[in-house]
Amino acid sequence: MKHIPVRGRVSSVARCFSVIFQIATILLLMLPAANAQITANVFRRVFMIKAGKDIGTAFTIDVDGRQYLVTAKHVVASLKGRDSIFLRKGEDWISTTVDVFRCEDPVDIAVLIPPAQLTVTFVLEPTMSGVQFGQDVFFVGFPYGKIFTDGRNVNGFYPLPFVKRGVLSAQTIDNGATSIWLDGHNNPGFSGGPIVFRDLLRNDFVYKVAGIVSGYTPELTPILRPVDIPADEDQSMVESWRIVQLPNGHRVRLEDTEQRVAANSGILRGYSIQHAVDLIRKHPTGPRVTD
Repeated sequence: MKHIPVRGRVSSVARCFSVIFQIATILLLMLPAANAQITANVFRRVFMIKAGKDIGTAFTIDVDGRQYLVTAKHVVASLKGRDSIFLRKGEDWISTTVDVFRCEDPVDIAVLIPPAQLTVTFVLEPTMSGVQFGQDVFFVGFPYGKIFTDGRNVNGFYPLPFVKRGVLSAQTIDNGATSIWLDGHNNPGFSGGPIVFRDLLRNDFVYKVAGIVSGYTPELTPILRPVDIPADEDQSMVESWRIVQLPNGHRVRLEDTEQRVAANSGILRGYSIQHAVDLIRKHPTGPRVTD
């Protein structure tokens, strides 16, 4: 048997590891590309929308080869059956005439039919099929109608929305309305945005849209007032956070009043995208999509 010098063996091993490292690097570089494709699929369908004085979020879905714009019903409450909306593009608001169809109460969904295809048609299936309770989901929108990322290099000139994450906590059905509930902190401006998820039973990064953001559930929290602490008060029964020291050094107890403020409970309510699909199939007049 021919003797291989130690230096030669080390060199061969080094080359082998070098090749493996290069292959691993290529695979890792491919993963962000796959994620970016899915991210672009969601991002490039989402708009900042203005209807009258109201600003919210809207997004496109494709049903039976036609495209529709969907949003929360309360965002377009001021519109008539055929009316004009404004979609944000760069620094400008572009006027678009749409036909407006609304789901029956209490479902907070409206379908808008534009005169022409608005966005890309990358697959974004409108379905709750495959979503699981307790899994992470994402919702996107424009908080307060003011905060966004410049998307000139991503989707033309449209601003890019915020992305937030929540947990699918529950689903309820009341008077025919399917609500989906997230543990996630929502803000005004997200209304009408898509709630998207990845099917955990599939080995890919294809996202689906499960629902439409309606808003957060308010928690009525009492307004507090400071009161003097009686000398003989047994403070062992008082919650420790209620005892505070004022800037003048005086210690007081915070007491609930009858006045309330609506705080964000961290519970987000959305409605199933199926309601939008059902409404669309009653009015299948959206523009035909092209690749």
